[in-house]
Amino acid sequence: DPDAVHRKGDVDALQAVIETLTFADVEGEGERSLADANLVKLARLAQLCLEYLLHCQGKLEQQRAAAVEDALRWQKEVEGARRQQKQSKSLELLLSHWNASAEGTAEGTHGSEGAAGVEGG
Repeated sequence: DPDAVHRKGDVDALQAVIETLTFADVEGEGERSLADANLVKLARLAQLCLEYLLHCQGKLEQQRAAAVEDALRWQKEVEGARRQQKQSKSLELLLSHWNASAEGTAEGTHGSEGAAGVEGG
């Protein structure tokens, strides 16, 4: 009963009837031809199925939009992390050059003191 399906919001019943309704032979002749009352029920079931499908489509659109927003947010975060990684590598390189320069200066200072001490003694 389409009205009962509608009142109860019986999604399982709609899912069960969608395929049958979609591929039903409504032009069949003979004993199985559809009476007016059955045509009305068939039309009502079709309306309910279409309403359900539109509802599902709306939910899928919402989920897709949320997924796109998430993807854009994650893309920005990844780009930010990559920039930070590059900055970190640049700072590490600068620090290693600075340390090497400082060590060379310290060795040069100790070496000249030792040479001066020998000459003075």
